Amino acid sequence: MIKIAHISDLHFYKTHYHPSQFFSKRWIGNINAMFLRKKVFKPDQIWLLPDFFEKLKIDYVVVSGDISSTSLKEEFALAKKIFDEFHKKGIKTFIVPGNHDHYTKKAHRDKLFYDFFKQDGSNKIEKKFSLKKDGVEAKFLKDGWWFVGLDCTLATSLTSSRGVFSKEIENNFIEVLRDIPKEDFIILINHFPFLKSPVKRKELVRSDYLLKIIQENPNIKIYLHGHTHHHAILDLRDKNLPIVLDSGSSSHNFLGKWNLLEIDQNINVSVFEWINKKNIWQKTQERFSYD
Repeated sequence: MIKIAHISDLHFYKTHYHPSQFFSKRWIGNINAMFLRKKVFKPDQIWLLPDFFEKLKIDYVVVSGDISSTSLKEEFALAKKIFDEFHKKGIKTFIVPGNHDHYTKKAHRDKLFYDFFKQDGSNKIEKKFSLKKDGVEAKFLKDGWWFVGLDCTLATSLTSSRGVFSKEIENNFIEVLRDIPKEDFIILINHFPFLKSPVKRKELVRSDYLLKIIQENPNIKIYLHGHTHHHAILDLRDKNLPIVLDSGSSSHNFLGKWNLLEIDQNINVSVFEWINKKNIWQKTQERFSYD
């Protein structure tokens, strides 16, 4: 069995007072943090996860983006302390960035996120592409299962939180899928959902191209994403699409959730909810099977 914890949209924040913030959209993020995020997103429950995951014997933690709020070094460094705790406990991580992790043009240009979070490839397929350089990356797990991550982030305008599945990422993604044996299974990870967003400023541009590729590759069994802050489980197999899991925001003080995937002959999905009044994570469960 493979045990995978899927968390997302942690939004660690550090208030930034330097006047340089007014030369980027960071000032909007700071206002948001001071008046909204500070009340809604609480890191305390995230700090409980390393010990909790160790008890659950988690093999991998997958993070589908938005680790930070305004892509500050201090925010990334704070989050990295938790991921270092996972590694100390023998729990591996696979992390893709979200739009808040490339929040400013400078952070996006310098690829600051990857100074803190990157994977190291160990086989030929894993070493061929990297998220930092190519926008796509593969990682072999075991028993014929793979992670494939996409980085569809870009630095956006003041009011936009869009992503883009660029032509370059599309070509690299297709090549990765060709390299992975067709009899193996893939868990695809992206910050953005591939289904069309009703809110244009939050959409994934060229999502229809991503959807088409997913339909053409039935060995993509699971799609993990975040971005919406709303937990969801969609079984789209009758449409030749995978099981889609949105973790919601794992650090949300009232609606915090994350997914536990247990994979053997079946895909078992357990949903953990943060119960603020009891200061505990509580589990509900849904079961899926695959051919």
